[in-house]
Amino acid sequence: MPFGHKLAHRLALLKATLWRGALLALPLVAVASCEKPVPTGTTEPPTQLVVSPTSATLQPDQVQDFSAVGLTAAGDTARISVVWSATGGVVDTNSVGGRHYGHYHNSTCGQYTLSATEQPGGLSGSAAISVVCPAAVASVSMLPTAVTLSVGLTQQIAATPRDANGNALTGRMITWSTSNASVATVSASGLVTAMAVGSATITA
Repeated sequence: MPFGHKLAHRLALLKATLWRGALLALPLVAVASCEKPVPTGTTEPPTQLVVSPTSATLQPDQVQDFSAVGLTAAGDTARISVVWSATGGVVDTNSVGGRHYGHYHNSTCGQYTLSATEQPGGLSGSAAISVVCPAAVASVSMLPTAVTLSVGLTQQIAATPRDANGNALTGRMITWSTSNASVATVSASGLVTAMAVGSATITA
């Protein structure tokens, strides 16, 4: 075989090999481009800072979670830094992506404001918080107020805690006692049992 023919044949084989290598490399480039990380939020400046919820009513030391997010004019989440503050109570904070969280609690009853402020832009949002203390028990009413029982019989007594205005209060624990357990006993639910002849005072 002439030398020129051999050289042309080898060049053709090399060219075909290079084309196959190029075709095999194309999918790898496409896959690599799909695996690039997508940034969270936009670099556009925010036009508002939204705190949610905007109000809450809590019991003392009850924890309430609030969130703050910066939004652009188009409604997209903006990447910002946030500082939390409150007129009273404690705020523990953390951030996930473009959302910032404030975990609020307070042991003192009253009205408070929780605020989230963008740094360094100065945009802010707030929530109104009411910490409500239970009303004090001023009296306990009992029905019936007097009972006559034969030995061995029982009677259920109802006790109702009331505030200074006479309003019934719920969610309170009642403790029962008897002045003479040999005559009458009382259960934790206010059930009185006559044990012997005599008299006893049942107290709630």
